[in-house]
Amino acid sequence: MVIGGGLAALMGVLLGFPCFRLRGAFYALATLAFAEVLRILAIYFVDFTGGAEGLTVPLVGESLYYFQFLSKVPYYYVMLALLLVMIFVYHKVSTSKLGYYLSAIREDEDAASSLGIDTFKCKLKAAAISAFFTGVLGVFYVQYTRFIHPASAFSIWRSCDPIIISALGGPGILGPIVGSSIITPITEVLIMTLGGGFATVKMMIYGAVLVIAILRMPGGLIVPLRKAYQRMARRKPLQRRF
Repeated sequence: MVIGGGLAALMGVLLGFPCFRLRGAFYALATLAFAEVLRILAIYFVDFTGGAEGLTVPLVGESLYYFQFLSKVPYYYVMLALLLVMIFVYHKVSTSKLGYYLSAIREDEDAASSLGIDTFKCKLKAAAISAFFTGVLGVFYVQYTRFIHPASAFSIWRSCDPIIISALGGPGILGPIVGSSIITPITEVLIMTLGGGFATVKMMIYGAVLVIAILRMPGGLIVPLRKAYQRMARRKPLQRRF
């Protein structure tokens, strides 16, 4: 996992050098195009990647050394530990100088640059951190499913999933958690009820939920949840007074 995360961080930095000179939709299109290039390369180098058929991780049985468990419970606790680590890292970064710089860049990159912030360097650091944990989770996913092929690793949906979850949930660390807690059950229910034969209908429902959420709550679901929590917090002191 550490090696996979390190390689992903390196690729994130290398990709950032040409792509961070782009902004907005052009940057998003460049990253999606890069994922498509990787998918084609993975199909082409059959001897190394297994081509379109992919690779299967051999099952050796219950083994902590090979990170294989016959029960799903150990994977759950590993995933929970990784989530807690990511929350801790997010908190440390967001309250550090780098976090304040990134917040300024998010609001107005030109203004941040005029104040002396090295926006390019800050974005490279953010890309490296993000790519590192993406690589770690990618290795975890492969070890959990014991299978990987180009479509599962570099498909357009694999690239869009984090963006969709963040757009639905909202900013911060709670936004993606809320978004994934909604998107994942919806996706699994649609797969179980509609099956593979109605994949297009599943994607239509999936997209409709996203469009409605963005139109009704452009700041993500975390905004109304936060307002509801604040209203409840204000009511408690009033109830105590009476």
